[in-house]
Amino acid sequence: MSLGATWPVSSSIICLKGEVMSEESNELSFGVEQKYTKRPWYISIMAIWALFGIGGFSISLARYLSHGNRDVYQILGVVILSLTIVLMINIVKMKKPIIIAFGVLNIALGLWQSLNLINHIFNGRPHPSIIGFLLFIIIPSLIMAYLSLRPSFLFHSDKFSEYKNLLSMQKISLKKTH
Repeated sequence: MSLGATWPVSSSIICLKGEVMSEESNELSFGVEQKYTKRPWYISIMAIWALFGIGGFSISLARYLSHGNRDVYQILGVVILSLTIVLMINIVKMKKPIIIAFGVLNIALGLWQSLNLINHIFNGRPHPSIIGFLLFIIIPSLIMAYLSLRPSFLFHSDKFSEYKNLLSMQKISLKKTH
């Protein structure tokens, strides 16, 4: 019984360096623990937050930066949507630099909206709906920053990328032998 990432193997597969063959289950193990071969349950929530939280905030920032110019706003909107989609895809692929950037963006968003909340409270305009909306932005942003910047999650993303690279090497070696 192997503890690593495994999948069924036929007798014609050439074993790569570092692989261990399990006799009783006829599976290969790359020495990557089983828990690192799957994405965490919250990775899809992070990708959705990238679209609505980071993307939504960026669109409102684009509206502010365009100064009412419709053409500039449309161009900025397309660029922001494209970057948000790239961010979402790379979060799901668990690319470590993108995950770190996502965490930093969430910290910036959470702090910015916290300052906005403090501004509303101290200026005497604490309308409950505004406070609720700002808390709806602040709390998930800080939770996503925490989840994405934890050392254990970054280690997991490294191991997951290593595992996916080993799988792709296995597929390439199969194509070359057949």
